[in-house]
Formats: sequence, structure tokens, C-alpha cells
Amino acid sequence: MESLKAETTWNIRDPERLVKALYYAESVELKSQPFLNPKFMDVTFELCLKLCYASSTAYVYLRQFGALNNNKVNTRYKIYVVKYGKQEVIISRSSTLLENQERMGYKEIQYYQYMYHGKLELRCEVQFDRYNDFTAFKESMEKMVNLEMFTDCCLKVGEHSLKCHRSILAKSSEVFFETLDQMDKNKAELETFEIPIVEFDVQVVQGMLQFLYTGSVKPAYMESHVENILLIAHKYKITNLKYECEVYMSNLIENSKLLNYCNIVNLYEATTLEKGIVLFIQLNKESVVNSQEWRQIKLKRCAWANNILERALIAK
Repeated sequence: MESLKAETTWNIRDPERLVKALYYAESVELKSQPFLNPKFMDVTFELCLKLCYASSTAYVYLRQFGALNNNKVNTRYKIYVVKYGKQEVIISRSSTLLENQERMGYKEIQYYQYMYHGKLELRCEVQFDRYNDFTAFKESMEKMVNLEMFTDCCLKVGEHSLKCHRSILAKSSEVFFETLDQMDKNKAELETFEIPIVEFDVQVVQGMLQFLYTGSVKPAYMESHVENILLIAHKYKITNLKYECEVYMSNLIENSKLLNYCNIVNLYEATTLEKGIVLFIQLNKESVVNSQEWRQIKLKRCAWANNILERALIAK
């Protein structure tokens, strides 16, 4: 996984003149030049400013093109307005919640308060994660596993036998690779290539297989089993699946989940989830530090709590 950045500065000349030119109940959407990171040109961004008839109120937001995920993204961003030609004021920023990529950080501002010598200056900094997925092959891969086409092994979960392909397991997980490699050396003694999985429910294993074949997990499985899917991804070293679970869980962070998520971060090296916790605390300091859950975290993991709180306080 690679974290990439992109940024832009946008000067809007005389927005008041544009407002005066509007007809009754009319509005206009202005757009910045698209900006991107040259390392990943499939994703581009643009700042938008919506002006309305006879109003000093404007609406600022960020739009993302590319890397669709049901139109929801976890892009990290900050939108600034430059006051008096030099002072940067943050008017909108990302949170732990997934957002519609058409209107990220939608914020109302009084634009005249920030004008300087007849112009409004906006800046935006964006950070997003680039990682490998299998979306281009999703349909054919899903068909292959659903129809059990030429399967040559199975995962045994209780009474359930989930048929799959050794090559898919081996290429996706070094743990499965080592297991299958050892079984292959002893194949003369084996009737079938059967791998028992005893720690997880069948729905969790099915969720893992969905990801190995299609690059995604169905929403129903994530809603019900995301924590256990993260654990099975950690056990079998399926890095992309673990990342997806951490992003999903970051969208669920609230005070009541902090203690449980703290334990997951520490036991399973969930660094993406930890970043989400830092941002959540930064945005909800008073609520968090006064909560019963935070007091329990300080008692059980004092050093970690202090580190997280310090990171939240100094983060820009």
C-alpha cells in the first residue's frame, strides 16, 4: 500500500460580480482546474464553489473522480481559505466517515469575509491510499468460485466444505502457500487437499474467500462480521483484506467502541484503524477524554493511550 498526496491553490476573481449576474433563485457552480498525483492518474480531484443569487453565502466542497467504491470514499483532505492574503483557515476537513465523492467536505462559508483585493483564495490538500485490487476480474472470478469450476481443494469449517482453488489461496496468503506446499509434498498420503479452519464461523471464511476471488466483501458480511474478518485476514496475512476491514471499522468509531478497537490495534497491528482513532479523538476530544471507555483504556493501556492522545493533540 502506498499513500499519495495531491494539492491545489485556486484563486476566484471577483465572486461578487458573478453573484450579481445571477437571476432570481439561480446558482452557479465554479470548478478549479483538476489536480492529481502523477503516480496515480486514475484518480483526480477538483475544488468546487457554489454561488447563489443575492447571497453572501457560498458552498465549498471537494469532488473526486475515479477509484469508485459504491460512490463512497475515505479520502483524507483539508480545505483552506486564505485570509488577508496569508493566513490559512481550515474550513473543512475529512473525518472517519465515508463520504459521497461528489461532495466531500460540503461547507457553508461567508465568502466576503475572506476576500482580499477582490479575490477569494482556496487551497486543498488531499491524501489517499493506493493499493492493488482485482476489480477488473471480479465478474469472471466470482463466477469461477460460485460454480465451483475446476476446484481442487476445500476449506473445512465445521460441517461445511467450501470448495476453492489452491492457486488462489497460495497467491493471496503466504500462510496458505506454506500449508499447501507441505500438503503437496505429502500428497501421496492424502485423499484430498482439505484445510481445516476451526477458529472462525463459516460466514467469516466465506467473506475471506469472496475477497480472495473478487477483491471485495459483500456489505452484509462486513456489517455482521467485520471484526472477525479482520482477524482471519491477520492470521492468514491477507494484507489488502485487513486494510479494507480497518477502513470500514474506522467509519464505525464511537466512544463505546474505543476500548474494543484499542485492543484490536494493539493485538493485531491495525495501523490504519489506529490512524482513524487518532482522527476521531482529534475531532471529539472533550467527549472522548470524559468517557468511561477512555478511563478504562488509560487503566489497561496507559502508555498507548498517552501516545494516541499526544498524536491527536499535535496533529494539524
